[in-house]
Amino acid sequence: MMNTFLWSKNFLLSFIFLCKTSLAQDQGAVRLQDGPNSYEGRVEAFYNGKWLRVCYRKWDMNDANVVCRQLGFSGATSYYQGFTPRGGGAFALNNVNCHGKESSISKCGHDGWGKYDTYYCGVNSNSDAGVVCVAEDDGKIRLVDGATNSTGRVEIMFAKQWGRVCDKGWANVDGNVACKQLGFSGAWVAYTGWDQRGSGFFWLSNINCHGKEGRLTDCSHPRPADVRSYCDKSGYSDAGVLCKVDGDGAVRIVPIGSDHQGRVEIFFSGSWRRICSYGWDLNDANVVCRQLGYKGAWRYRAGWTPRGTGSYYLHGVNCNGKESKLLDCYYNKIWTSHSNCGESSNNDAGVTCKIDGDAAVRLVDGNGNYSGRVEIRYGGIWKRVCDRRWDMKDAQVVCRQLGYGAAKSSHTDWPQKGTGSYWLSNLYCSGTEATLDSCAREWPVGTYSDYCSIAGNDDAGVVCDPTTVSPTRPPPVTQPPVVPSIKLPCKDTDAILCNAVKIGGHCNSSYGKKHCCESCPGCRDVSTGCVQVKQHGLCESSSMKKVCCKTCSQGSLIG
Repeated sequence: MMNTFLWSKNFLLSFIFLCKTSLAQDQGAVRLQDGPNSYEGRVEAFYNGKWLRVCYRKWDMNDANVVCRQLGFSGATSYYQGFTPRGGGAFALNNVNCHGKESSISKCGHDGWGKYDTYYCGVNSNSDAGVVCVAEDDGKIRLVDGATNSTGRVEIMFAKQWGRVCDKGWANVDGNVACKQLGFSGAWVAYTGWDQRGSGFFWLSNINCHGKEGRLTDCSHPRPADVRSYCDKSGYSDAGVLCKVDGDGAVRIVPIGSDHQGRVEIFFSGSWRRICSYGWDLNDANVVCRQLGYKGAWRYRAGWTPRGTGSYYLHGVNCNGKESKLLDCYYNKIWTSHSNCGESSNNDAGVTCKIDGDAAVRLVDGNGNYSGRVEIRYGGIWKRVCDRRWDMKDAQVVCRQLGYGAAKSSHTDWPQKGTGSYWLSNLYCSGTEATLDSCAREWPVGTYSDYCSIAGNDDAGVVCDPTTVSPTRPPPVTQPPVVPSIKLPCKDTDAILCNAVKIGGHCNSSYGKKHCCESCPGCRDVSTGCVQVKQHGLCESSSMKKVCCKTCSQGSLIG
């Protein structure tokens, strides 16, 4: 009987001891609740057999470090005062005051277990303490929502979660650190308000780097998740960067008409984009052409047609003309919008670059090589010369450039007009220049007076003296004129009013009246080479060969 009693007593003492031991181990235990994973959440402490809330009153980083280490992590990266969502019920602790080295929260100072101030720690208020514990890959960054892997808005990882970086205080020096952390040489530009915003929460804001840091987390910044109201989750508050890659700053011409002219594009971060013509001038065009290996530019174009598509990388370019590449010039912030550079508007910058053989002139729609309307070549493309202010001095320069010694006449409104646009207009030659391009002009190459209608008959023409040769140039190789087969009807069967506008045909019949109109549109005398180029000449003689050209009243004679 005594043995049975002693056994029962010992069993009861052992049970009480074990219960006390178990209660002592659980008392002060902590756990994280309502977080996205085991690294983050609001803190609960075990007290009196229950899990209860911990009030955020005086909660700080030292307290968070103790909780995270108690949970088996190496420490904390951040803490919350007022974790969302809040807990329910009473609080186990209030005014926790750890030094940071304690092994558990129960060894920190506090107001006592189960004691809390209902004013600061209301049961129905958002007064919970929270923590973010250290995890592998904390501080890792990435770029998202960009055209390439070297541009985009910045995201950073803490507690195994990717979160946004707020653009409050974001600057180029911060962007440089971010790009270097990603393995690039640096950043061209840091952006605020990235146009394809993120969603969800921000990890960081107010980052302040000096530029030498190896990682964004080495820079000064508030603790992760400590983001103010200016970083609106639903707003455009994301930080972004354009990182540097090989080939950045290269330029190219999207050719129009030839490989040497067109609208200009520039390369950044793996993609080609447009250059806005806002502020674009000949200095800028010269730099682009030299960067591409040309000697320079003949002209610049603001508002190139056809326009490009998509956004612009540059606007407000301002070169002095001596730079070796466009990125050496002043320009506004890369890849930013401007009211004068709308994506749907025709605001592309364009150039025409200089190549060998440019500034040559030729005569077309005339009698062989020594007469015709004038065309000049720039960028490998032949275009018209407008007759606005065209005179004999201009004609003298053209003929001399072609190898003739002199001009016989200058002409406006050349009867067989050209097509397309003009290279030159409003020339002021002195008559002594070696080339037409050397003459003073009122308009730059490729621009011209409103008097020069593309659809109109506004071509400059010349008739050179084929019997004289310029001492500085050999005579041109002459080719026999092309005889057209065009027949034009006679206007008047009695007087035979010629309606001849073509040149190069010769009269080969002694019956001059009809054949002048029907077979010789624009009569040329086969013995003298004279040509009638104006309309409404009256052929009155049966001696066709000479009379058609020399005696037709109202005829304008050449030759």
